[in-house]
Amino acid sequence: MKSKFFFVSVTLIIFLITSTFFLFSNSNIAQQIKSYVPLEIKIFLKKNFFYFPNLVKENQELENNNNELYIRISKLENLTNFENEKFFPKTQFLDLNYQEIPLDLKGDIIFERYGSYAVPFYIDVYKNDLIITNKEGNFFYEKIDNLLSANFNLREVETNLPSGEILDILVFENQLFVSQATKDEKGCHTNNISIYSAIVSLRYLDFSEFYANPLNNNKNKVDKYCDNKMSPVGGALEIDTINNTILITGTIFDNKFEKFKSNEIDGNFLKTNKFASIFSIDLITKEKKIISIGHRNPLGLIKNKEGYILSTEHGPRGGDEINKIIENKNYGWPIVSAGEPYVTKANDIYFYKKNHEKNGFEEPIYSFVPSIGISRIIEINDNFSSKWQNNYFITSLRNKSLYRVEFDNKFTKVKTIEKINVGKRIRDISYSSTKKLFFLALESKQANLGILYKK
Repeated sequence: MKSKFFFVSVTLIIFLITSTFFLFSNSNIAQQIKSYVPLEIKIFLKKNFFYFPNLVKENQELENNNNELYIRISKLENLTNFENEKFFPKTQFLDLNYQEIPLDLKGDIIFERYGSYAVPFYIDVYKNDLIITNKEGNFFYEKIDNLLSANFNLREVETNLPSGEILDILVFENQLFVSQATKDEKGCHTNNISIYSAIVSLRYLDFSEFYANPLNNNKNKVDKYCDNKMSPVGGALEIDTINNTILITGTIFDNKFEKFKSNEIDGNFLKTNKFASIFSIDLITKEKKIISIGHRNPLGLIKNKEGYILSTEHGPRGGDEINKIIENKNYGWPIVSAGEPYVTKANDIYFYKKNHEKNGFEEPIYSFVPSIGISRIIEINDNFSSKWQNNYFITSLRNKSLYRVEFDNKFTKVKTIEKINVGKRIRDISYSSTKKLFFLALESKQANLGILYKK
């Protein structure tokens, strides 16, 4: 009896060893033998007789895959210097929550940027609602509470706003201000920026002209361009409550502009490039006052709680700027810039002068080289986080990122910059102080609303 049991045991062991070898070996003989074994039998043997060897093999494969993945991540870290960066929505010292909502804004204006398409739009908060408009001036709204729930239902608001290209919207008290670039009957930009205003109503926005920039009269007639891939200049809006004025960036042509004509690249320089001033308009008398000149394309503008005016400005290739705006100062464009024209090559002599102060102009607080495609600037409300007191968000288009920025007390230099990679072009940003939510206008083939809040 014992010999029979011994014989059966030895036979079974030999069978298991032999079968294991042939099932898991990659030798030519084993592969040839396995080809004659029906698939059903293979599966049966693996599940019932060779469970543990199969488990060991799978575990080894997973371990090898993990090792390979770790090597690839290490190479990526070394390549991009991500060792100490956090992946969005985590930041260096603060973890955030983030949601994205696709929007159907029914617009026809689509920008082509670096081989991809972008649907631009603008946002602002009015009490417990978020107001949204596309470039054409189609207005929508939604309750902020619904944006984070399944009840989201974007509703369109009828308006009487004339046809044009929207550049910014701004809610102040119960008024909605809109900056708009006028186009002629051929759809060409005229560089003529107008401001319209309406009492906020979610049923009907009855706009009236608040200010029209008289650029197209015979005295100050300028060339128009018909490239719809390019946007008009500036248009950023801000309220100065101390002086009871609305601030705007845009194109102003007067006798101060004549001095810029000596710095042309070629005969088309004035037609193809961008020039802007920052000026104020009295909310009651509508009187215009130029605050600063020598800007290229300022897309962001705020007056902060300390009373300083800050702007974010598109440079040429390289040279996006953060500027502290001082009355009657000239910021140097197009004579001096940290950037260069797109037509220049790496080894060419600098076209623009590089030192603002030495050439009699106001220095930027900071210049981004290479450019980030700078767009908006917003003060981070102190109620958002105790870690981000007196900080600012700067948004970018090309770099598809938020930049958390801290300035010195007099706003003469940047102390720290933290890049927060969002992954989509950020056209606009707004904040609800009651809900403690940041809203991001994200543009790609699909317009998306980003919502950022603290965990």
